[in-house]
Amino acid sequence: MNKIISYLFKWALLLSSIFFVFSNLANAQNQPHLLDYRTCDGGCSANNYTITDMFLSDANGNPLSNSLATCTPGVKQTAYISFTYQSNSNSSTNNTRLFADLIIGNRSEYINIWFGTLPAAKGVSRTVTLDYPFEWTCGLEVLLDTPLLAWTTTNSSNLFSNYQCNSYPSAQCQIGDNIVIKAPLAVQFDFTACTVGPNTSVKFTSTTNGGTPPYTYSWNFGNNASPTTSTQANPTVNYTSSGTATLTVTDSKGIRNQSTRTVTVPNELIVTPNSSQPTPGNQDGTITLNVQGGTGIKTVVWSDGNTSFSRTGLSPGTYIATVTDQFNCQKTVTVNLISPQPNISLVKTGVYVDTNGDGLQNAGDRINYTFLITNTGNFPVSNITLKDSLVNLIGNPFSLATGQSNSTAYTASHILTQQDIERGFFQNLAKATGDAGSLKVRSSDSHTENITRSPSLRVQKSQIGGPNPVTGANQELFYQITVENTGNININNVVTTVFLPGSTSGTILNVVSGDNQNPGVLDVGERWVYNINFTVTQDIFDTGDNLVNVVNVTSTQVPGPVSASVVTPTVISPSLTILKSVNESTF
Repeated sequence: MNKIISYLFKWALLLSSIFFVFSNLANAQNQPHLLDYRTCDGGCSANNYTITDMFLSDANGNPLSNSLATCTPGVKQTAYISFTYQSNSNSSTNNTRLFADLIIGNRSEYINIWFGTLPAAKGVSRTVTLDYPFEWTCGLEVLLDTPLLAWTTTNSSNLFSNYQCNSYPSAQCQIGDNIVIKAPLAVQFDFTACTVGPNTSVKFTSTTNGGTPPYTYSWNFGNNASPTTSTQANPTVNYTSSGTATLTVTDSKGIRNQSTRTVTVPNELIVTPNSSQPTPGNQDGTITLNVQGGTGIKTVVWSDGNTSFSRTGLSPGTYIATVTDQFNCQKTVTVNLISPQPNISLVKTGVYVDTNGDGLQNAGDRINYTFLITNTGNFPVSNITLKDSLVNLIGNPFSLATGQSNSTAYTASHILTQQDIERGFFQNLAKATGDAGSLKVRSSDSHTENITRSPSLRVQKSQIGGPNPVTGANQELFYQITVENTGNININNVVTTVFLPGSTSGTILNVVSGDNQNPGVLDVGERWVYNINFTVTQDIFDTGDNLVNVVNVTSTQVPGPVSASVVTPTVISPSLTILKSVNESTF
């Protein structure tokens, strides 16, 4: 669609391919062999010129639309480009030159037009015609791409035949946006038609250009279409049979033109695949697509990127082809190539056995494994072997026919270690391998036995010496403390604190015996022994209370503390002895 050039345009670029109708511009000419100033790095900062109109014209600058308000697409004629400009200065410019790419439809031409002196246009509008005739076909859009205008303010030097990047200062060049050239109104449209079953969907696209947008559209599709009319730019219509479509376009100035085309309803695009299956273990399958109907040249793209209608050397699998015709109608077909596809599956199962029946998962317990191997393919599998490096595996190779299973050929077991318990799980992977013709089939499965980590302490304290009960002060009592790991994991950071009778501060004890495996670690089943003695003081004995000796055991793994105590009774026997004597013997 044409851009409307009537908006004010900052332009320092258009003026490069221009021939002015003024006599002092009679020598304007195109010099595409000279340096393209747009490739220089200096930049352009000027804003001297404003384009108010740009249009296709004859050699004298008369708009083609004056004599040819509309045109018939495809008709060729010689055309020029004219534009009307204004400037913000009273001074003319020298060494004026326009650089741009002239794009006519899909064709691009570089233009470098020398003007020399360009008259000032402050307060007035001047029209310039580029002295650059070209063949224009009605309906083709004409565009000035990246125009740049450069000039000098003096004529002290003549840059007609040669110049450099620094010949034009940045303040004396101006660059503008791309400009679509006004042209006679050319009504044209394209369409695509796709038939599916009894229905044909036709999508129309208006490619109208020229005139003065915006446009109004009026379509007439005939009685064999639904709908029969439309005012959209790009409508979609259903046709029951071939017919015609007429587009009438009116631009904003009331200029009207129309175009009529025959709409041929194509046969439905039909794709029929013919295939041969690959033999087992080989890649020798073939697929050939037979294409009928549709419009024009057809192309195919497969899901794997191939673009051939006939394919060879194919392995088993699913192949999806999408065939597209000239109107972008598409049909997708799926071809499954099947040959004997050997395969096996492995399912590994583990059963936990509490060998000592203590209800805990601990070292020495066992996991028994079974392995279910199934032939899930469509070809016999022989010499099936199993590997599982972390367990005690027993079994021999065997064969499976299609669909058969075996769960007894291999068995295995694993005795849990303390390391397994500490880790909290035991995991192992089994791999099954078999032969199927020249192919190897494989399957694997793993089993994870999660282990409940159950830290637990048992503390005992007993009096092993001294009187019981205590009958007086200064008697000495002897105690023994045992701390045992009754859980299933080793316990670190064990601290044993004893609180003697009458004391509010504890005494941390050192192990006397039992720490035999990992120093400082209370291993599973290990029992540490502590000893401590206590001498009864008079003030504690005088209370008459039982002597309570408490021990607390803590660690970072067991909630606590875990406590035990021993009580020794006291027996108080208060008594008085009275002695009376007489000193006088006679009275």
